[in-house]
Amino acid sequence: MRELANEQQEATLRQINEALQRQPELRSSEIRFEVDGDAVTLLGSVDDIWMASAIERTVAAVPGVTRVKNCLEIRAELGSEAQAKQTEFGNAEVARSAVGDGDNTLWSR
Repeated sequence: MRELANEQQEATLRQINEALQRQPELRSSEIRFEVDGDAVTLLGSVDDIWMASAIERTVAAVPGVTRVKNCLEIRAELGSEAQAKQTEFGNAEVARSAVGDGDNTLWSR
């Protein structure tokens, strides 16, 4: 049973990588993924909030993925108000608040 779960996780990772490879503007990011069943956690850093949001949407669209937790850090320099929020909440919180997506921590289908 555990072997089947590992095969499914590997298949999901392959599909995620293939989906991101089809979008050249997302290839320069330094990210990694943790797959746990139908949930995917995004880790690493990206250039800007747009890229973090685009990666999150792309991963959420992969068949079999029903939840995405976005823990990506934003590398780009931020304005003073965003820097203050970054200090208070961390990079991921700044990205989520800027994107303005409901719960902001998970995509669910």
